[in-house]
Order: sequence, then C-alpha cells, then structure tokens
Amino acid sequence: MITLPENPNIPWLKNTMRELGLNSDRVIDDMCFREFFAAYPEYVSVAKRLVERSDGAKALFACRMFEAGVVSEKWADEMIISDTDTHINNVLHFLDKVKSGNDVLENRYNVLAQGIIK
Repeated sequence: MITLPENPNIPWLKNTMRELGLNSDRVIDDMCFREFFAAYPEYVSVAKRLVERSDGAKALFACRMFEAGVVSEKWADEMIISDTDTHINNVLHFLDKVKSGNDVLENRYNVLAQGIIK
C-alpha cells in the first residue's frame, strides 16, 4: 500500500508514476495539479483510486484534485471524511484555499473548524 505524503506535490507524483510503471515523460517538477491533469487526463481515475486505497494525506490530495477541477466536491468531501491520518490544521489550510463558493466544502470546513474551537 502507498502512503500519501503530507505535502502533495508533483515530484512525488512523478516518482510514484515511475514506480508504478506509468509514463511520466511530460511531467515537469514545477507543474501544478491542473497542468498535470491537463497533460495526463487519463490518469485522473488512476489518481482517484490511488487516493481512495492509500493511507496518509487523502484530504490534501483530494483538495488539490478538486482545485484542479478533476473531481467533484462530493468525492473530495468523502476523502476528507475518511482521512484519519492528516493533522486537522493541514486539512483546514487546504480546504480554506479551495472551499470558496462551494457549499459542500464550505460546510466541511465549518464542521472541522468547530471541532478545533471546542
């Protein structure tokens, strides 16, 4: 099983692609997730399965993928709920960046933030 890192970045994703035997020839280390999935749209379903079946920072990868516009808010919310490994402050940081204008993620942010205040 793959453990997702606390810092979801393209160099890690590129290395994981190589380890899985996937072509990473067009991946540049300073790409953003939106650029990555534009270059490799066929890997969206692979990345989703990887996040769903892995341990580690599911919520952070889900937020990055939502920010890139390749997953629904429902799927991102499910991954956030199922993530028991990521520190809550990290989840709130990433959610704060992507929640704007999205009722599902705004609600999740508010629920998680209330848990810290209590």
